[in-house]
Amino acid sequence: RLLLLFLSWQVKKGLVFDPKDTQNFRQPCALCKIYSLSSFFSPTGLTCPTGPTGPTMSHCEKPRCSAEMSRIMSKFGVKINHSTEIMANKDKNWEILKSEYVIRRPWLTARKDKVRMPNGVVNDEHWVLEYPEWVNVIAITRDGRFVMEYQYRHGLRCCGYELCAGVVEDGEDPVDAARRELYEETGFGGGKWTKYMAISANPSTTSNLTHCYIAEGVEPVSSQHLEATEDIDVVIMTAAEVRSKLLSGEIMQALMAAPLWRYFGEHPELFSEGGDDEVHD
Repeated sequence: RLLLLFLSWQVKKGLVFDPKDTQNFRQPCALCKIYSLSSFFSPTGLTCPTGPTGPTMSHCEKPRCSAEMSRIMSKFGVKINHSTEIMANKDKNWEILKSEYVIRRPWLTARKDKVRMPNGVVNDEHWVLEYPEWVNVIAITRDGRFVMEYQYRHGLRCCGYELCAGVVEDGEDPVDAARRELYEETGFGGGKWTKYMAISANPSTTSNLTHCYIAEGVEPVSSQHLEATEDIDVVIMTAAEVRSKLLSGEIMQALMAAPLWRYFGEHPELFSEGGDDEVHD
C-alpha cells in the first residue's frame, strides 16, 4: 500500500507517466518505457505522449514527448540531448598528463596514462592496450558459400568458427593485408573486394581498429601457408549454417559477429523462400 501511495504521489508530481491517462498518453516509445517506474504495474507497458498519431516503438521525436521526457529526467539531475549535432560539437577529450609503458611485446603492449577530464577530474591510472590495425573478411565463393575457419582459442580455452582475420603489417594497406591473410590461411583468392566497415573491440582501452571487408566470388588458388603456431581448418558453409553458428554461440568473436550480423541484416533474401536456407550436416 505504501508503494502504491508513493507511485500515486510521483504521478501527481509529474515524475512518471500515468498509464490511466488515456486522453494525453498513448503507447510507449522505447526511451520513455525504459525510464518509467510505472511500467512495472502496467500489463501493456507504459504510455507516452505521442499525440493522436498512434504508437511508436522507437524513440519518439515529437516535440511534446521529447520535452516531457527532458522535464521528467531533469528532476533526477539528468540532462537529455535530442540532437546528435549538439554531441558532435561537444569537446569531451581527455588531456594526457603523463604516459608510461609497462610492457612492450609483439602481441601485448600496455600503456598507463595519467589524464585530466574536461570537468577537471584527474585519473592517475587509465590503461590502454596498443595493437596494430586488424582485418577480417567475409569471403563468399561464386556459388554463395562462406569461407570460414575453425580453430582453438586459448583465452577462452575453446574452439569456434571465425572469419579469416589477421594483422596489418607496417606499411601495408589494410585491403592488401586482408587479401594476404585469406590466401595464407585458406588458400582462397580473387573475387571482388569491398571495404565494409571499421570497428573497435573496445574504444576505452584498445588503440586500434579492425577493417572489415567483403570478398565476393573467391575461389581456391593455393594450399594453406600457415605459421608454425597456427592450426586452422577451412570450412565452407551456407549462409544458414553461418547464421546458425552465430545463434548457437559458436561464433564468439565480436569483431567477426558484428559484420556478419550486419551483412545478414542487409541481405534478408538469403533466408527467404527459395534462398540459401539449407543447413548441411
